[in-house]
Amino acid sequence: CAATCYNSHIMALTDYDALAALDVARDTWEVWRRRAVARMAGERAHLLWLLLGLDELTLANRPIFGAYIVRDLLAHVAAWDDLYAERIELALAGKSEDIASVDLHERNAMLKARHGEWSLREAMNACEEARRRFLEALARVPDDQLHTPVELRWADSYPMRHWVIWRARHDAGHAEDVRAWRRELALPAMAGPK
Repeated sequence: CAATCYNSHIMALTDYDALAALDVARDTWEVWRRRAVARMAGERAHLLWLLLGLDELTLANRPIFGAYIVRDLLAHVAAWDDLYAERIELALAGKSEDIASVDLHERNAMLKARHGEWSLREAMNACEEARRRFLEALARVPDDQLHTPVELRWADSYPMRHWVIWRARHDAGHAEDVRAWRRELALPAMAGPK
């Protein structure tokens, strides 16, 4: 029941698109922020929960998708949290013109190469620290600025709230990867940390 009960609280990936499109009324900004941070926490917890009960050999050696093992996935998630924390800091400093465009595939390949020698523990620590940095940056964003579009040279303008939604959606997407991986390999049900 734990998996079923927990999954009922996680949004479908398509629901994130609807959430991003919502017009958030000024009098609900504070509530929106609290819910968004809670959603991010829930998606991250769910992603990590799916790794519970797996032995270190599986976590360190079994590819989840492509050549990504759990270490790579955690380092990848951390690096994207850091990217968006940096973007928030630039926007807060009035330097949104310095927010660089990134090619997803090139960035992901570069990140995988950069983190390829990390231990599982280093990747987990990076994941925790990057989320902390993201949340600290987000906490400094005034509500009105969170919902005001950021002008980007290379893309449509988006409010920073989209970056918050994208962090939750990113974790949810990778939770789906882990769920499929567990199912494909017939990995045992979660019984607790190993």
